[in-house]
Amino acid sequence: MKTRKATAERRKFNSSTEQLDFNGNTIPIPRNFRWFQEENDLFIVNQEDGSIFKWIQVIGNLRKNGLTEGIKTEYGRRNFDGIFESKFNDNYFHETCDHKFKECIKKYGGFYISVYKARYEKDERITYAGIGILVNSIKYDNAKKIATNYMLKYRASNNYTTDLPCGAAMDCIYEYAFEMLEKEVLKKMLPGERKADAWNRISKAKRYEEIGVYGIQDLLTGEAELTTETYASEKCHVAVRNGTRGLFTICNDDYEKQMFETGEAIYFELGCRNFISRDAAFFGYGFRLMLLPV
Repeated sequence: MKTRKATAERRKFNSSTEQLDFNGNTIPIPRNFRWFQEENDLFIVNQEDGSIFKWIQVIGNLRKNGLTEGIKTEYGRRNFDGIFESKFNDNYFHETCDHKFKECIKKYGGFYISVYKARYEKDERITYAGIGILVNSIKYDNAKKIATNYMLKYRASNNYTTDLPCGAAMDCIYEYAFEMLEKEVLKKMLPGERKADAWNRISKAKRYEEIGVYGIQDLLTGEAELTTETYASEKCHVAVRNGTRGLFTICNDDYEKQMFETGEAIYFELGCRNFISRDAAFFGYGFRLMLLPV
């Protein structure tokens, strides 16, 4: 997806259908949604409010480097700061609402994510169309209520559910972005150039803040994103992603670069985790939607 302006001007939608054969995969399309294609990406648009969602194909598309209940899968959680399963437990980061996500992946091979974060439009409606003012100060429980009520509110379909993204869904998005850029880096590396240096050189030249990250906008706005992943056993903190560390770069530390070169760790700053109190409404925290066929 090129830019917000281009998106608004170019919407040449295809007819609604209940499912679509796309790149060899059968993908469900919600009622009252239209779909369009850009290169090899599939997008759907809610005709009632203009919200845009991108299909993330996971099975057959991502590496099996995620962790699901101790097993390596394409759709599991990933840690991009060099620490893997050691922090995926009840004392640190753990999932509470990912069962529908896993069911969707197993049945359809992927999931939908809103292209844009939540925004207030002029009439104070919250949409995911890239128009209006970013929601950037909201309590977790309020954001979750808005997210889970989305499909009910717009009466689009009874066969779909929405929620804040789980940790695994966010990690699939970051892994998708990582693998897409990695393909570009390997093609454009200069003779004698280290992979980490090529990565940073190419990523900094692409102006992701303007063009989006492979079809997904608002990943680099500086606002963190709420997820359903919780932190610590008492579950009074929730995991957030992006924020001030939302950089599409590999860390510059020589040790971390070496780990990246050997494949021992990624140190991909965009995917790093943090946490906040679920009762707080700090400035700089927003959310996007995960949409799942059920």
